[in-house]
Amino acid sequence: MRRASKLRVLLFGVFVLQASSALAQAGVAVPPSAVGSLQICPIASDLPINATAPELLALRDALLRRTDCSNHSDPRIVASFLALQGAVLRRLGDFDQSILVLERALMLDPDRADALLDFALANDAKGNRATAIAIYRQMLAQMDPPLPVKNLLLSRIAALQVPIAIGVGEGRLQENLEFRPILSLKQSLGFGFGYDHNVNAAISADRLRLTFPDGPIDLPIAESDKRRGAALLQIDHRLQAQWAFPQGDLRWQQRVAQRQPIGLPDVRSM
Repeated sequence: MRRASKLRVLLFGVFVLQASSALAQAGVAVPPSAVGSLQICPIASDLPINATAPELLALRDALLRRTDCSNHSDPRIVASFLALQGAVLRRLGDFDQSILVLERALMLDPDRADALLDFALANDAKGNRATAIAIYRQMLAQMDPPLPVKNLLLSRIAALQVPIAIGVGEGRLQENLEFRPILSLKQSLGFGFGYDHNVNAAISADRLRLTFPDGPIDLPIAESDKRRGAALLQIDHRLQAQWAFPQGDLRWQQRVAQRQPIGLPDVRSM
């Protein structure tokens, strides 16, 4: 298809998308022979480049009421009208609906560069990288766009080829920023005093009995190995960390308890 022969003027304007990524909008002037019939409905060139959000909303609502244009018998009129409607929806951030409308416009007129570029930009903003790159490359190869638009397409292709993990500056990745984990830490330190009747964990018997063929032998337990009581100082340190992800929480907890007998230096702490 000789797409370049159908382009008379390719207009573009830079605007800000979700994360202040610089993109552009393009419009196509139709051949003079078709101007008369197309003027009965709004066309893409009727969209101001610097239209404000209230103006875009008003235009969106007005276009929705023009069923005579969206259902016109002339496919050229319908394609031009849908190209305008899709561009308005894209600039309002309704990328899903914009893609649907622009797909219909391109089915009626595949050579519309304005609808094709808006379709690519909507997929770009939506995060459909492969689709956006394919359309950008198609426009570069088949439509011979003006140098500013060509540079725009090349810059978008380069940006979309950056891996998601390091391309955090891209506006279309705004939804991925929601996956940043939230870390919370809780720490506590407690002290306690008490008394333990068996701080050395000794056995309860006073002696051990060994049984031999000629009779048993009782072995007394040394005084230092018998149960010993003492006052205790206990230090309890707790640390809890939690990472919150959309997929679930990851928790880690550590506890360190130190029990130190008071007045019994020869007894090891538990």
